[in-house]
Amino acid sequence: MTANHIRRLVKSNPTSLVDKLNGLIRQIRAEIRASGQYGDRLFIFDGTEKVDYSKYRELLVDNYAALNTVNAHVISAVPISALYELEHSAQLSRYRRVLLPMFKVESAEQKRILSEVITRRVDRAAFIEEDALALAVQKSGGCARQLLNIASNARVEARSKKVEVMHVEKAIYRLGFEMKERLDRELWRVLRQARQPRFNLDAYSAKEKVLAVRLVTELFLLKYNGRFAINPLLDGFEPYESPTV
Repeated sequence: MTANHIRRLVKSNPTSLVDKLNGLIRQIRAEIRASGQYGDRLFIFDGTEKVDYSKYRELLVDNYAALNTVNAHVISAVPISALYELEHSAQLSRYRRVLLPMFKVESAEQKRILSEVITRRVDRAAFIEEDALALAVQKSGGCARQLLNIASNARVEARSKKVEVMHVEKAIYRLGFEMKERLDRELWRVLRQARQPRFNLDAYSAKEKVLAVRLVTELFLLKYNGRFAINPLLDGFEPYESPTV
């Protein structure tokens, strides 16, 4: 009941609530600056990339006017697919967008660090074989959410037993097949170009660039610092031929 009451209050008069929040921010800002230990106040909305698309739109797009009046710096993660769905939204264009690159999984140390996405959540020795975890990390492409998805699906394949390489392989194949099924001929054609050594997103035509943006936002194409790579879940489906429509 309390949660529902709070939601009704926020929706009915967001401007008034933001005004009160700004009053508190001014007070806190004055105090922390007077202490000489801090410079300013920063709000981080953590976990918002997990929210349902409709809820994200309601909070950060439909209520942009209220959010924009918050007198503080705000950083928020968003569902990556929302960038494609709302690409031409007037409100979305007002945000300063940053597409974070994938975590590189080239060195042994990088792979160890990314594997902690799993090992900090469960007992590795009880949950998954070491070589199975290594395969999941490699096929994640440096995407933490994809790593969790692979591990979760491998757990289903293992049927409550300890996850082995064969379970991870089955999960990878199924996830890759599902990903492949979402690609039409045009997307396959643009994706194929990403395999070229001198691939450059800026060299695309206007029409191709729209498709390329979709490939990136839907994780068919993974962005790293200075380069792009095809999602390794699609590795087993080469050559990149157009599926039958």
